[in-house]
Amino acid sequence: MQRAIVIGTRGSALSLKQADEVLEELRRLYPERDFKVQVIKSLGDRDKVSPISRFGSKGVFVAELESHLQQGKIDIAVHSLKDMPSEDPVGFRIAAIPPRLDPRDVLISARGTSFYDLSPGSRLGTGSPRRKAQLKAARNDIEVLDIRGNIDTRMRKMEEGQYEGVVLAAAGLVRMDWEGRITEYLPTHLCLPAVGQGALAVEVRADDEETQRLVGPIDHPPTRRAVEAERSTLSSMGGGCLAPITAYACYEDAGLVLRGMVADQATYQIIRAEVKSNGESSKELGLVLAEKLNSLGAASMIASVER
Repeated sequence: MQRAIVIGTRGSALSLKQADEVLEELRRLYPERDFKVQVIKSLGDRDKVSPISRFGSKGVFVAELESHLQQGKIDIAVHSLKDMPSEDPVGFRIAAIPPRLDPRDVLISARGTSFYDLSPGSRLGTGSPRRKAQLKAARNDIEVLDIRGNIDTRMRKMEEGQYEGVVLAAAGLVRMDWEGRITEYLPTHLCLPAVGQGALAVEVRADDEETQRLVGPIDHPPTRRAVEAERSTLSSMGGGCLAPITAYACYEDAGLVLRGMVADQATYQIIRAEVKSNGESSKELGLVLAEKLNSLGAASMIASVER
């Protein structure tokens, strides 16, 4: 009798939806196999008050899943790819990246008001320095404040009057079937998405060849190529979660275009750049963008934030 394959996930409603996506696809591919989901609480789930940046690493939502994976308590870990550190994991492998959902950020406002129509002094909630920098650069007359909690918690805080609106990832709302609550999809020229936003990472142990073979068919090569370019940019620039820095890759005219953004948190000055693929590998394209951003002064911005 074949062993059951255990899929580990965080316990939020969104995380469970993400794990179920992977579970259902694996059950479709292998109806004869037994798959089950196990919920694991991370430090980020237990501490819902501190800003994410205070944990010191984006990997706060990843570390405990990887610990269970390493110990053999689970066979697969399902993450939001944007939560993954930009360096390739040691001892693990991202065996599949399924097709990416809408990568954009969205505004949900209490009164259904679009971003540029918000009243001066309006309070927007986000836990992301990346979002804050870009939103403040576009409108310095609004407040962008820290907010923690799951999607429903953040929306409840808005409904209670703590914020006039919240900014969230479109993909999470799509997965929760809450698109009807979206006031506005923010264009990428206003708010460039987080690296990997909208994509899932299906992680396994590097030495678990059986599970790698099972998971491999749900990988989506175009999505993988795009997010690998984004992750390469972030890794090359050495930006941690404290730095407002991102890269976003999309296909235009059958080619991959990679755009990047670095911001100064104090002045909200933004440096933007883009490069187009000329046959380079994804990682090489990320290096090209990182070099271009650094040539425009990004390195000094990142250094000032990380000190």
